[in-house]
Amino acid sequence: MQNNRAPFNPEDLSRLPALISGFRPFGSSASQYIDNATGASTEICYLGAGIAGCITNMLVIPYAIAWSDLDDVHLRIYTDLGDVADKSDPTAGKTPGSYQLCEIPLDVLLGAAYDPTGPSATTPRSNDIYALEQSSTYICIVFKERILFENGVLVQLWNSTARVGLMFSQAFYCTGSTPVEYQGWRLKSDRNTTAFNKYATLAPNETTTFINVASDRGVMRAVFMSLKSTEVSAVVGADACLENNFKWWLNGASQSGNATVETSGTEDLFGAGMFYFACGAQGFNDWGVTYKNKVSDNEFYVEAYRIFPVGDIIWSNGAVGKWKNVPSDDDAPTVQMSLLTLYYAPK
Repeated sequence: MQNNRAPFNPEDLSRLPALISGFRPFGSSASQYIDNATGASTEICYLGAGIAGCITNMLVIPYAIAWSDLDDVHLRIYTDLGDVADKSDPTAGKTPGSYQLCEIPLDVLLGAAYDPTGPSATTPRSNDIYALEQSSTYICIVFKERILFENGVLVQLWNSTARVGLMFSQAFYCTGSTPVEYQGWRLKSDRNTTAFNKYATLAPNETTTFINVASDRGVMRAVFMSLKSTEVSAVVGADACLENNFKWWLNGASQSGNATVETSGTEDLFGAGMFYFACGAQGFNDWGVTYKNKVSDNEFYVEAYRIFPVGDIIWSNGAVGKWKNVPSDDDAPTVQMSLLTLYYAPK
């Protein structure tokens, strides 16, 4: 990994409430119970034109929504959107480039795409991005990443299927002008597929792009992965597709040449420390790999994340990141792959 000084340090954002000039030390959206049986979007927080500040964390507790139902729910964060006349179509009449949208599918973020049960109240899951637990009646999600804005902010939960049940939500924020070195930097997202609730199907040697930033500066924050294979042909070893996969080409580097950053294997990037299934058929932890299940050599599932220390992957003139289903001596299965990338870049 690179050992460069990052132009922007996401970890410093934890100090932001104390650094904002003239900030309100505390503010929050309404503590609200919402019946979201009708409508496709639910508002969590809205601040209009001319308001600058930082959302410090958001709490969302859906009731009567199963863990498996998170597969069609997205967190949508619009920054610098100004006043919004129609929240069912927030960008109507807005100039592209004047606002930013960070869109986060919850199933990939939380590791719920293929994990059948998820965490419990006695075994919660927590990292620098979110905290998570669930009981038989609710799922408690705390999104901890700081959200900077200078001209208003709108946060919504968007789902493709109407839900029957209640949801409690609250966002906490401070308002005021941020220090100059933070102004203009925004949390952004990229995915390897733009289709809602979809994944890329990759045969051996096929490639999927999980980040594509044309130019300007940026800092990698995290990568989240949901991986599945139900390959029916005989494949020797499910780990065969997980070697030498992740590559980044930074600052305009040619993709026909060597990558700027390259991992020795997918399991290494996510901190497994060994082949995913070397220590048994099934396992759970909260340090990079949240779920893995090897049903057979032909059928397996992995949910994983990597939060990058500052300076690991930074760029000054664009970045392209790709994952390749690389065959090994054991061949490689066809896989279904969902990748979510969070990064910071100027607006």
